[in-house]
Amino acid sequence: MFTSVNISNGNIQPTPGPAIFLYALNFIGFLSAAIITIIRKYMKSRGIEKLQIRFIFYGVGFTFLLIGITNFLFVVLLKQSSFVIFGPLFSLILVGLTSYAIVKHKLLNIGLVVARSVAFLILITIILVVYTFVMFGISGLFFGIKLQINQLIVYAILTLFISSTFNPLKNYIEKITDRIFFKNDYSSNELLSKLTKILATNLKLEDLTRKTLNELLIQCIFRAAHSSYFITVV
Repeated sequence: MFTSVNISNGNIQPTPGPAIFLYALNFIGFLSAAIITIIRKYMKSRGIEKLQIRFIFYGVGFTFLLIGITNFLFVVLLKQSSFVIFGPLFSLILVGLTSYAIVKHKLLNIGLVVARSVAFLILITIILVVYTFVMFGISGLFFGIKLQINQLIVYAILTLFISSTFNPLKNYIEKITDRIFFKNDYSSNELLSKLTKILATNLKLEDLTRKTLNELLIQCIFRAAHSSYFITVV
């Protein structure tokens, strides 16, 4: 990307190499693809989702426009690299607008993510502590074995592995049993996703309640139909 670096009057002036154009193609190509994707999503969105995407678009546009000017155009065309050091600071524009969209317009539903993360961390901690003390007590009380520190560490690691793989394994087994017992068409996760979509894209209370009730009614009908079919088969 650069063949040499010249220092003149305390200013660092890198000499661009032939690979700088490959970098430019990579930068412009992926940035253009990202902007096109955001615009397409923006055109299809409605309500509060449109506001969320608008702030993301502003953040991406301003951030990469300034980075492209200072880190590419100034360096390649004007041979001026004094503004390169400000490149990382421009990313604060994207971070700031994204944070505003999260706080003000509930982008990414961050509250639900935080709540689930905290709940998962507490659960893992409880399992780890309880399992370690239980193993320590059983070994000392019934078998007269005094566990060493390295053994406790191994048990703790195994506990974390088992607790982290339990839920994915449970979901996988449930999918298999659902296929066997003709229940695979009903998915609680899919229902929650649809309801979240309705809440995020409707501002009027009338539209919100109507679409929510319609979705719940459809799911109830499907659920009742599958239950009746299952009872008939049995």
